[in-house]
Amino acid sequence: MSASNVKGNVLKAIISLLLSGLIELLLFMPIYLAVYVWKPQFGVSLPAMMLLLLAGYMVGCGLNLMVKFAHSFGRCVLAAIIAAASCFFLFGLTVDAIVPFLYLTAALFRGSAYAVTHPLLRHLPRTYVMGTSFYFAGSVVYQFKDGFSAYHSFYLIAGLLALGITLYQTNRSTVSRETLSGDAKPVVDYTVRRHNRLFVGVAAAISVLIVLSYQLQAVFGALGRGVKDLLGGLLSGSGKESAPPSSGAETQQLPEMPPIDGASKGLPLWVEIILYGIAAIMVGFVLWLVLRKLKELPEWLKQLRSKLAQLFRRDAARTTSGYVDEVERIRSSGNRFTSWRNRAKEQKLKWKDLADNEARVRYLYRRWVGSFVKKGYSFKPHLTPNEISADVQSLSKGNGAVETNPLLAAYQRARYGKQSISNELLEELIARDGGVKR
Repeated sequence: MSASNVKGNVLKAIISLLLSGLIELLLFMPIYLAVYVWKPQFGVSLPAMMLLLLAGYMVGCGLNLMVKFAHSFGRCVLAAIIAAASCFFLFGLTVDAIVPFLYLTAALFRGSAYAVTHPLLRHLPRTYVMGTSFYFAGSVVYQFKDGFSAYHSFYLIAGLLALGITLYQTNRSTVSRETLSGDAKPVVDYTVRRHNRLFVGVAAAISVLIVLSYQLQAVFGALGRGVKDLLGGLLSGSGKESAPPSSGAETQQLPEMPPIDGASKGLPLWVEIILYGIAAIMVGFVLWLVLRKLKELPEWLKQLRSKLAQLFRRDAARTTSGYVDEVERIRSSGNRFTSWRNRAKEQKLKWKDLADNEARVRYLYRRWVGSFVKKGYSFKPHLTPNEISADVQSLSKGNGAVETNPLLAAYQRARYGKQSISNELLEELIARDGGVKR
C-alpha cells in the first residue's frame, strides 16, 4: 500500500471519528445542558465543555487503539483515570470539577468503544431515537427553569438538527437493511426511493411545524393584526381618527388596592422536594404494577410486545460474531447481582474432577484458547479449532506460519469422533501445556 493511500485512510478515519463525536454530542446535548440550566453561573462555559468532550471522544478512541481493551470494565477504568487526571490539571480540586469529570468519563468511555466498533455500528437507530427523546423530555422539564431562557434558541436549533439526523439515519438504515444488498448504495427501485424520500420529507416538515408551533402562532398573529390595522385604515378614509372632544375635566385615577398581607408566594423549596418525591414514588409504584401484570396480558398484547422487542434488537452488532445458535434458558436467571454472587460461590473445575481422557483433552483445549484470550485475542465461537489456530498466529511472535498442534486433532477426535484418547497422547499434551495442576 502506497503512502498516499495510507494517509488517505488515516484522514478518513479521523473525519469519521470526528463526525461520530459531533453526532453523539448533538444527540445527548440535553444531558450536558442540564448543569447549565440548574446552575447558570457554572465555572466552565458551554463551548469549552463541548470542545473538552469532543477531545474526550478522540482521545478515548486513540488510547484504546493502543491498549485494545475489548471489555467494558477495562475501558471504564481507563476513562475514569484519564478524566480524573485531566480535570485535576484543568480545574483543580473544586466542586465544579465533579461535573466535567463525569461528562468527560462518559465521553472517553464512548470514544474507546469507537476503536472496537465498526463505523456503521457506532450509532444504531435506537441511539438516535433515544437522543431525540431526550430533547422532547428536556423541553418539558427545562421550561420551568429561569436559566433555560438563555439557551432556548440554541436548544431549538440543536433539537431540529438532531431530529433531521435521526430521520435520515433511521430511514437510511432501514432501507439498507430491507434490501439485503449490503452495498454502499441500496439496490432499490427508483419509485420506492422517491416515495420514501417524500414520506420522510413530509414527516420532517410536520415535526418542524410542531416544534415551531408557538413561534409560528406569534408570527401569524402579528401578521393578522397588521393586516387588520391596514384594512381599518383604508376603510376609514384618511386613516386618521378624529380626536375625541375634551371634557375639560381630567379623568381621576382609581385608587390602587392595598396589597393583601400574607399573600401566597409559592411553596417552600423543601415542600416542593417532598411533593416531587411523592410523585416519583407513585410513578415508580405504577410502573412496578404494570411490570408485574405483564405476564397476565392478553395474547395479542404479548405478541405486540415480542414484535417491539424484535424491532429494537434487530440492529445488534453481529457482523463480527458470525452465526451463533440462539440459546433459550428454561430457568429464570434472576437479577444480575444474584448471578454474580452465585458465580463467586461456584467452585472451579479441577483436573481431579474430570472423568476421562476426553474430558481432560477438552479442558486442555479451553486452557489453550484462554491463554490467547488473555493476550488480547477476541474469541469467536463460530470458528472451528483449525480456524482459531490460524487466527491466533497474528498474536504470536513467529513468521506467520501455522504451527501444527496435536491438541487440535485430539480435541476434534474427542468431541466429534468415537476413538478414545490414549494415556500416552494425553501425557504429551500435558507436557506441551506445562501449567496443568493435577
